[in-house]
Amino acid sequence: MYRRILANLAVILSLGTMSASQAANVSTQALDMATLGSPAGPGTTLSIKYDFFVGGLKLGNIDLSAAWTDQSYTVRSDIRTDGLAETLFQGRYKINSHGEMDGKRVAPRQFVIDTKTVEDEQFVDLKFDGRMPTELEAIPAYSFPYPVPDALKQETVDPLSAFMYLIMGSSIAPEAPCGQALPIFDGKRRYDFKVKHVKNISIRSGKTHGYRGPGYLCTLQYTRLAGFKPRKKGATPFPVVKAQLARIEDGKYLVPVRLTIETEFGAIVGTATEVRFGQSSQG
Repeated sequence: MYRRILANLAVILSLGTMSASQAANVSTQALDMATLGSPAGPGTTLSIKYDFFVGGLKLGNIDLSAAWTDQSYTVRSDIRTDGLAETLFQGRYKINSHGEMDGKRVAPRQFVIDTKTVEDEQFVDLKFDGRMPTELEAIPAYSFPYPVPDALKQETVDPLSAFMYLIMGSSIAPEAPCGQALPIFDGKRRYDFKVKHVKNISIRSGKTHGYRGPGYLCTLQYTRLAGFKPRKKGATPFPVVKAQLARIEDGKYLVPVRLTIETEFGAIVGTATEVRFGQSSQG
């Protein structure tokens, strides 16, 4: 049961490169951060800490950090199991991505995952030219029983760059203030998170992230496009994710402060416990 829950959590975070067993049993090897670089010059920083619960039980902690300038960005994610999940699975992994910025357009350059589980090890280094993936290194090598057509890889972002895509409002429009879709390719699979605005809301922080102000209630629908094993007839589709997005600086940035997904095991709820914006003089 908890393997399924953790796999669902991984999908919520767009971490489609991980199988259910990997999501449940991960300890992280060291990443060479120098290979990913950091934005050069003055820019903006954002750090968010989330706590995730299911059925009232602690599931895990997620730390996301991003830094960007007018020309480039870096995003890092640190995910750790906690509570009962920690007792059962002792999971942790780190994922890193960097790329270029052009206005609100996000153009990924490199996406790296390096994991070690009780079942196997996997290293993935996916490179982009800014518009589509160009090079993939996977150790052990990936098999591709369900290859993704090149046409579907065009104008995609990696899973962590999708986070930048969301907060920068890369696909927002007057009729779609939350954005329209997050087009993701993780090296093996192609999927979208289709975003839909439900209503404008007023967000109250309570004892959590400290943000009080206007926001949006949106839904994110995980949609498999290519690279997946065909679903069995009658299989339950992935449920819709409800997201509360804080409108920072009058909507200049959209920051998810609460995520909710209803599952057969209860609601998985992720709440931002800390949201920090800052300015950096050097990346």
